[in-house]
Amino acid sequence: MLQTLRSEIDRIDGQIIELLARRFAVTRQVGQLKAHHALPAVDAERESAQQLRYEQLARANGLDPALVTGLFRDIIAAVVRQHGEAITPERPGSSQPPRSRKDHGNER
Repeated sequence: MLQTLRSEIDRIDGQIIELLARRFAVTRQVGQLKAHHALPAVDAERESAQQLRYEQLARANGLDPALVTGLFRDIIAAVVRQHGEAITPERPGSSQPPRSRKDHGNER
């Protein structure tokens, strides 16, 4: 029974990762469009609306809204970095290590 439940968790984790990959593929296209049209990487109005949506979805699904909004804050911070890189690509030879979860702070 325990192994069956753990296998189900592993399958769900795989699905979450696949969905994240799909989400990042779409947001990469958004970043390219923003770069092409000289739009800013951050859309504070949309992010604010999305945060409310995430809170509502969390409550509707019996989840802690703080947990869900925290997860999406990290995802969105990574997307914004991705958009920023598309808008202002790094100079050749420069390298910045990936930032850890604690480094995201209040980025949008």
